[in-house]
Amino acid sequence: MGFATNTLVTIDFGTHLTITTTQSSANGTFSTTFIVSTQLPGTKIITATDSYGNLATTTFVLLPPTFLRVIPQSRIVAKNDEFVEEIRIDDVLNLKGAEVHLSFNPNVLEVLELNNGPFPSGGM
Repeated sequence: MGFATNTLVTIDFGTHLTITTTQSSANGTFSTTFIVSTQLPGTKIITATDSYGNLATTTFVLLPPTFLRVIPQSRIVAKNDEFVEEIRIDDVLNLKGAEVHLSFNPNVLEVLELNNGPFPSGGM
């Protein structure tokens, strides 16, 4: 990694200067974790600098949040009524596949039919 051995390493996250610090090891490597406040989607930069000015950066893209919705959110049904629930994934980019697990009490409900519905071409 090219950092000095056994020295203080300062971590910056975007506009958060010195979001955390850590100590480099005897071979100049380090590992740390940090928590950031809610961020807007986009490209983020993490910068690590040691006490001697050695510097490394990395970038990543923070995607907008994705939402899984059950439509309708709630309903009241009588015994032996049939009803349809729609599961929708909103606000997602480049979705190629999704796996959804629904839990229910099989002594109360029974699945009669399951449909995949519309899905983008090339997906599964």
